[in-house]
Amino acid sequence: MESSPAGAKSSHPTGCPSLEKLLSPERLSPTRLALTIALLLILGSLCYANSLKNSLLQWDDHRYILDNPYIRAISWPNIKALLTKPYFKNYSPLHVLSYQIDYHFWKFRPEGYRLVNILLHLASTILVFLLIFDWYKTYSAALTAAAIFAVHTIHVESVVWISQRKDVLSALFFFLSLYGYSRFRNCQPRPLAKWSWYAASLLAAGLALLSKPVAITLPLILILCEVCFRRPKEPIHFWSKVPFFLFSALVAAATYWAQRAEVMHYVGDSFWLSLLLTVKILGLYLGKLFLPIGLSNRYLFSASKVSELITPSWLLASGFFLLFLAGVVFLWFWNKSLAFPGCWFLITLLPVANLVPTSTQMADRYLYLPSVGYCLAIGLVVSALIRRGRQQSAGLGQGRIIKTVVVFLVAGLVVLYGALTLARNRVWRDDRTLWEDALAKDPANYWAATYLANTYLLEAQKNQDLKGREENINRAKGLFLQAIRQEPNFAQALLGMGSALLDEGNTQQAIAYLWQARRWSTEQQQALRIEHNLGVAYAKLNQFEAAEKIFTSIIKQDQTFYPAYLSLGKLYLSCGTLAGYQMAAEQYSRAIASSPYDPRGYLFLGIVKELLGDYQTALINYHQALQLAAGEGGSPFIGLAADIHLSLAGLYHRLGDYPKAIDHYTRFLELAPRHPKADLVRSIVLELRGKPF
Repeated sequence: MESSPAGAKSSHPTGCPSLEKLLSPERLSPTRLALTIALLLILGSLCYANSLKNSLLQWDDHRYILDNPYIRAISWPNIKALLTKPYFKNYSPLHVLSYQIDYHFWKFRPEGYRLVNILLHLASTILVFLLIFDWYKTYSAALTAAAIFAVHTIHVESVVWISQRKDVLSALFFFLSLYGYSRFRNCQPRPLAKWSWYAASLLAAGLALLSKPVAITLPLILILCEVCFRRPKEPIHFWSKVPFFLFSALVAAATYWAQRAEVMHYVGDSFWLSLLLTVKILGLYLGKLFLPIGLSNRYLFSASKVSELITPSWLLASGFFLLFLAGVVFLWFWNKSLAFPGCWFLITLLPVANLVPTSTQMADRYLYLPSVGYCLAIGLVVSALIRRGRQQSAGLGQGRIIKTVVVFLVAGLVVLYGALTLARNRVWRDDRTLWEDALAKDPANYWAATYLANTYLLEAQKNQDLKGREENINRAKGLFLQAIRQEPNFAQALLGMGSALLDEGNTQQAIAYLWQARRWSTEQQQALRIEHNLGVAYAKLNQFEAAEKIFTSIIKQDQTFYPAYLSLGKLYLSCGTLAGYQMAAEQYSRAIASSPYDPRGYLFLGIVKELLGDYQTALINYHQALQLAAGEGGSPFIGLAADIHLSLAGLYHRLGDYPKAIDHYTRFLELAPRHPKADLVRSIVLELRGKPF
């Protein structure tokens, strides 16, 4: 006979059916398991299918995919680099290494990367079902929890945002480690199998930690599982958790090392104020798990004193959380297996609960692991209702009615969450839809205003129509000013405003904003971007020595900062002398060495070589640039291909190879029909077609 859930009582003082009967164990046949897995896969696939065509986002996706030199080849130097140093202020090497495999198959096609995210989420969903069934031996609870986990709207940020691969990847190994450890505890008669499961669990734990540091809570969850589900009178084996704690400590230290340069502050520079805010956020998390509406990719909270924080919304959210906490405590002393979902929620939120200051106080992605507790709680309630209906209405047919009603309610909940997920996927379609949504939900959100402005600024830089370009720059400026009014010291908005003014040609005003941004910037990469834009501004004012000094200083600070080489090369090129051309060629060669997958270095080096009269080398560089810009897999530099075709056409024209010149002129016109030089190129093509080849 199978054992009942650990800690279940055999009777209830009120005479109601016992918990043991309400959650009595069930068997899981291979056929039933296969059908369950198929159902979960279908549910999850239907909910996320409409996200596959979403774009790569400027928000982190470009940093992890487009501008990441370590994913372009599966090689030991790249693997070693990611294992031994942080990338993008994080130490999560397995997360970044996973993109190497993606790049091998998909290059820059976002649908491939997102498909992998979805598959990882589906695999985690199946593991959630297996884990819950293993803990409670109750099919209805496990199926309900897994179905809700598969479709819940709170997971959209983790699944659809390619940069958050770390969430779904870490969770998959987290669940695998839990499952392996559960098998280890249940394989006592077979020592070899027992310790094989332990080794597998430990390996999965290490992989989870290398995917995202939030997995440091795994040892605490292992202890929680033993306390809640161990056999009667069985001791808790703390010794078996020691390696897990050691792994967690090592990754925590690596995370601190990776983020040591980033300045973190508590809200209002006060731990106690931040703690009060955390209580509110925990209440908001519970509310969004129950009803996932009003979601945003960026939540903002600010308070400098307690009186600013204690508002009706704080009282409501905090009261909700305290009521939840009281319920967890009550269940812990009544039946630990029923307190398990609430404890899971609290423990897995610890790394992001702002007990240690973080840059983001609240995010939907932080709930990917904690949401298992909510899904499990719903599953347990559903299972208890079904079984109680069966036992109290035996022979009267009412049990079947109750079961049918419960099943319809669960199905309705799954459909509701699924519909909200489909709608939320569309919000993540591209940068503009994402930040417009965040700004619409909070007009005072200066982060959203800034990133939406950056989106318009990028569109302006790509726009071939002068009127459209001007409109986009004006929209960007208006949003930057809106953000600055909300937060005058927000360096990102000040930098953006300076960049917009530079694009517009108002160089002196741009410098004023960039100096302000320089004063308030706390991030190294952001500081380098500010310095670089200042250098560009000084170059536009013909202050070449000041610009040169800035660009060389940036390169000394960070030899991988690619734009500095390009700008320094452009500075030397503008001298119009032989020595200047040679110095420019040297900088462009260094740019290529720094970022060999960026076509801009090859294009500009080709231009210099052409000016120096080395036409064959110029052709080689142009073709290399074109291969990178117009390569398969949705190259991020496809817009640059038109300029490369124009340069190639001009050089072939100069060399008298008119058929090739016409070919590249034609391709230029196909890619950039509204380019300012388009009419001139059309007249050249007409002239060349009249010449004998």
